[in-house]
Amino acid sequence: MPLPIRTTALLVLTACAAAVSQSAQGQTRPSVAVSVGPNFTMAPKWIFDGRGFIEDATPAIKVQALWQWRNNTELTAFARTGTWASEKKSSYSYSAGFEGYVYQAGTGLRYTDFVNLGPWLEPFVGLNASVGYVGSRRFYSQSDLPNNPWNALAGAEIGVQSWLTRNGGPTLTLEFQRSLLPYHAPFTRTKQLWRPAPLPPEAYTVRHRSLPGHAALLVGWRWQLPQPRPRWNTPRYSETAETDE
Repeated sequence: MPLPIRTTALLVLTACAAAVSQSAQGQTRPSVAVSVGPNFTMAPKWIFDGRGFIEDATPAIKVQALWQWRNNTELTAFARTGTWASEKKSSYSYSAGFEGYVYQAGTGLRYTDFVNLGPWLEPFVGLNASVGYVGSRRFYSQSDLPNNPWNALAGAEIGVQSWLTRNGGPTLTLEFQRSLLPYHAPFTRTKQLWRPAPLPPEAYTVRHRSLPGHAALLVGWRWQLPQPRPRWNTPRYSETAETDE
């Protein structure tokens, strides 16, 4: 499994370097955004895993740089904290929840203004790829887990940017991230169910596996650097636009 992870990491770093290089040549307008919010370790049924509830929510932070690449298209490079969860399932019970953080770095594409909401609101959708480092694996012995702590993730986002000024404003983003490899190999343990005497204990199996995804609701702020957003003040919406007599 190490080869796909290293290949993904190389592709992510190459894409980030290409975006930075293009910005340095003056072909794009860079901006920086910082977002925080709850990260949910359980995912909706129709996206990830077949369980339709959220059990744990932990803080998340995301820092990203964005470059205007073409009309309505942005390149992004980001670093963020995510989470991973695992589930335990037997014939008697089910439980799932937070097991540790995943520290991600990646790149992606974002398509903006697909719906006209006016000059101050800008909707966006995006896809991204990242490499994550698994920071904690509590409750599991080392023999239960792979030696490689790295994982590749694919993500999607949808949100809205509010341009309160020419240089930026708040953002609201709903994100989904899915790991492309399990965080640990599935395994089974045998436990004893104690029953009143004279009944003997009953053996049963507990199946452990990692859950593949998480979601996050992030609120942040974006700063346009170094130039103001060129179309914030347009003739269609501007109060200072000249009118024909």
